[in-house]
Amino acid sequence: MQCLGGFKKNAVQAGRTIDAVSALKFLHDYLGWTGSARPVALGIFGILTGMAPSVMREANRLCKQFDERFPSARL
Repeated sequence: MQCLGGFKKNAVQAGRTIDAVSALKFLHDYLGWTGSARPVALGIFGILTGMAPSVMREANRLCKQFDERFPSARL
């Protein structure tokens, strides 16, 4: 996969983003939305705070559906 500018994957990131579900989890960790040990967490603010659990569940469902339909996508 080709990444843009500052979003190039290093070896660890590439291993953590092998499919859509793991890429979503990586994104949540990267943005500081899941309580990981990021030095600077962006977090979720405002109205998104209350919506986050349902939004994350739906995003995860859609990622699973993508992985099932396109198993060789190799994100």
